[in-house]
Amino acid sequence: MGSHQVIANYESLSTLTARMREAAERGEWDQLIDLEQQCRQHVVAMKPVDASATLDEPSRQRKVQIIKKILAA
Repeated sequence: MGSHQVIANYESLSTLTARMREAAERGEWDQLIDLEQQCRQHVVAMKPVDASATLDEPSRQRKVQIIKKILAA
């Protein structure tokens, strides 16, 4: 798998973390727990892909941008 899959995985993770933040802001704790479990499963699944992929500079920069977005959420 290549850089496109890595970026897609991080985009998906970013979406999940944004949904987690929204659930927390609304006080929807059960939904937050469900989303956190999905997030954890997603991270486990994406680790091998991330570890084996070599990113070109634009992809690496995009990955960094997404990670900053995830951390901000």
